[in-house]
Amino acid sequence: MDFDEFKICCDWLAKFKKVKTPQYSSYYLKHVVEKLADRYISNGTLIAAALHLGLPIKFFHDSLNVNVAISKKCPYLKKVGIVA
Repeated sequence: MDFDEFKICCDWLAKFKKVKTPQYSSYYLKHVVEKLADRYISNGTLIAAALHLGLPIKFFHDSLNVNVAISKKCPYLKKVGIVA
């Protein structure tokens, strides 16, 4: 894992309010971060950053992806085009 990649993920995820229910796929979120950072971000690094920040996540027994609990009400989501 690249430390700069991890820091980018932590800094980005820290902008969001933590909620109880994991709603966003780590794979989807990693693509959003890639677009904003203009560099490759691994799914595992995004998951590690979410865990490091104490965000609730939901594991799936048949997938490498997890769902991450960040608020849909954050204005930043609209800015990056995650919600309308």
